[in-house]
Amino acid sequence: MIRRVLVAPLEARTWRELGYAVAGTVLGLPMFLLAVLGVVFTVLSLLTVGLPLLVAALWLVRHAVRYFRGVARPFLRWTWPSPPPVRRGGGAVRWGSAVLRDSTAWRALAYCLVQLPLLAATAYFGLLLVVVGVVAVTFPAWWFAYPEDLSFAGALLLSAEGLAGVLLFPWYLRLLVGLNHLLARALLEPNPDRARVAALESSREVLRADAAALQRRVERDLHDGTQGRLVALGVTLSRMALRTSDPQLQKMITEARSAVVDALAELRDIVRGLHPPALDDGLTTALETLAARSPVPVEVRVDVDRRRRPSRPCTSRRPSCWRTWPGTPARATHGCACARTATRCGSRSPTTDGAGPGRITAVRGSPGWPAARPPWTGG
Repeated sequence: MIRRVLVAPLEARTWRELGYAVAGTVLGLPMFLLAVLGVVFTVLSLLTVGLPLLVAALWLVRHAVRYFRGVARPFLRWTWPSPPPVRRGGGAVRWGSAVLRDSTAWRALAYCLVQLPLLAATAYFGLLLVVVGVVAVTFPAWWFAYPEDLSFAGALLLSAEGLAGVLLFPWYLRLLVGLNHLLARALLEPNPDRARVAALESSREVLRADAAALQRRVERDLHDGTQGRLVALGVTLSRMALRTSDPQLQKMITEARSAVVDALAELRDIVRGLHPPALDDGLTTALETLAARSPVPVEVRVDVDRRRRPSRPCTSRRPSCWRTWPGTPARATHGCACARTATRCGSRSPTTDGAGPGRITAVRGSPGWPAARPPWTGG
């Protein structure tokens, strides 16, 4: 224990902590001023004047997590994960509202206010202890130059006090630097729950992008590969029909050509079901296009939340309806079907009169229309 106390002022850790305190004081000044402006803008936001400025200040303060990590890593090898980015969907107003509700930005603002005074006190008193302590320890060696100012016993006492200051210097640094580390972990590290949610959202985006890429690759393979071979087969059958005069053989060739044409039509339906071009214009246009191709008249009513920007989850609604449409003629005994779909961007699946995704719940004129079902409310 005594050896550890005596060696502590010479350890590299002590001087790294002192260097971190000095560098953190100098580099923390801009973020401290920004945090002070954030406090001023918070007061002004009560008058609505400082609200945009407060959003800008909070957005800049969020980057303090990376900024202070860059200062601490070279000296003390501290590190912490970056906060998840603020979601930008929904326009400037929604983005500003998300920044104002972001707990990471407010915690970073609090750390910017605390960090500079703490590290300034650490650096100032640490340098004071080590410089004055070293001068006091060596004072008896050059006491003879000023013998009238202080007695030799007083010089020895001053030397002992300087030695105590030098020995106290590293532990003072470790105490305040350790306190700063605790504040950094509490205020700069992202919330574990939020980090987990951000990781799940990121993995969901990756899976969604992979699924979309796979879907387009399958669509391209079907279009360029299988469909091309069927067209080539149809051309070959047409050439065979021109080169033969046998009626029975021509009949067989005609039936084969009809089968090829039917297969091409089914293949086109499959390709369009994977990613129909009408989806580029929105879910409503895609469902109306799908209803127009139905063998029976179909009335489509779609309630889409237009306040949010369409995303890929919305484009997955159309295939679910497309898969249930072929069975409509068998149930449309009264000549007309009606599909009611209420969709919100980001929900799991569309709901159709509460009976499930993409399901035609009633046929106009049938016993289930509309008396057996409550009025549609768009939910």
